[in-house]
Amino acid sequence: MPGALRLGGHGQRRQRELRHRPPATERAGVRAFAIVNPAAGGGRARRVWPAARRTLVAAGWQVDEATAAHRGHEADLAAAAAGDRYEVVIAVGGDGTAHWAANGLLRARAPGEAAPPPALAVIPAGTGADFAAAMGLPRHPLAAAAQLARARVGRVDVGRLNDRYFLTIGTVGFGGEVARQVNAWPRAVPGPLLYVAAILKMLAVYRPVEMTLALDGEARRRRLFMVAVGNTFRAAGGMQLCPTARPDDDRFEVVVFGDLSKPQVLGLLPRAFSGRHVLHPLVEVQAARTVTVESPTALSLQADGELVGQVPATFALVPRALPVLVP
Repeated sequence: MPGALRLGGHGQRRQRELRHRPPATERAGVRAFAIVNPAAGGGRARRVWPAARRTLVAAGWQVDEATAAHRGHEADLAAAAAGDRYEVVIAVGGDGTAHWAANGLLRARAPGEAAPPPALAVIPAGTGADFAAAMGLPRHPLAAAAQLARARVGRVDVGRLNDRYFLTIGTVGFGGEVARQVNAWPRAVPGPLLYVAAILKMLAVYRPVEMTLALDGEARRRRLFMVAVGNTFRAAGGMQLCPTARPDDDRFEVVVFGDLSKPQVLGLLPRAFSGRHVLHPLVEVQAARTVTVESPTALSLQADGELVGQVPATFALVPRALPVLVP
């Protein structure tokens, strides 16, 4: 298959960092718009935001804010902030909050518009903090705010799954069913525990299915457990599903899980937190810029933990599409 990767040293920090970062610039006087998801992390985002805001204001930022009223409202708020020419849009919540904010920023641009959208900044305070980890931010919201106050602007690739942009990892098959279960549960428990519980529940009923997988146009039909398409290395609150994926290398890392039995999946689960699941003989790692998946089974799709409908799935890489604040 095309673009096979040689694995070595996966999980090392140097592979997670952005390669092309401009020199640090003074961030005082930044005009920012914060989008707070009050449901993120079981209410954690709402609780920590006032202190995080004080940190930014003390650094000289001008911060306006709004609260997301429902899932996906972040996209509308981010698009409005882009129209009002804010320099930075801050997503206060989890990966879902960042997902919808990024979609709003990218969709707000008029066709052919040369000016970049506002830079996306993330204060991690939700179930997952996988995009924040890929940007090199600490997990604690106040520590992240302190780093953002003196951060620099970089640009990252984004993925597009059908008509939805995504930042971290999109999956077809088992991952979509897990996301469906996670989104149905309250978010009062830590992210990794919530995802592990959903994985164990769905594993009792899920089976590998026939899929036609095409990487950069080269197609093959076979029985698969899941396909993970990674722009960054982490998903599900800490699992390194695509352990060498980078958001600045103009390609996806595609991890293909073969016809795995339930005992094999259970054995791989703890290894996924270190990225060593890719060493299993039924797990393949490829590189591609476009990925399509078709199946006679109505498989769920997810990206950044958000549901994105069902197959067929078309993934496309959009290089350097989004400005972001990075430490």
